[in-house]
Amino acid sequence: MFKYMVLKTIYDVSDVDVVERSRFDMFFKYFLKMTPEEDVINSSSLTKFRKLRLKDADLLNLLFPLL
Repeated sequence: MFKYMVLKTIYDVSDVDVVERSRFDMFFKYFLKMTPEEDVINSSSLTKFRKLRLKDADLLNLLFPLL
């Protein structure tokens, strides 16, 4: 989940878009350490993770606190 959040932050896309892009984009699959045939997570799982685990905190501050 964390890697999905990193991709979401870097590319500034929505939860649905990052999951959809990881379905076809080989760079995303490689970054997520997935095989080309492997299926991706459901976008609602990513949204739930972000809202429950990160408590709507600013993700950039969590990832890069020195910036």
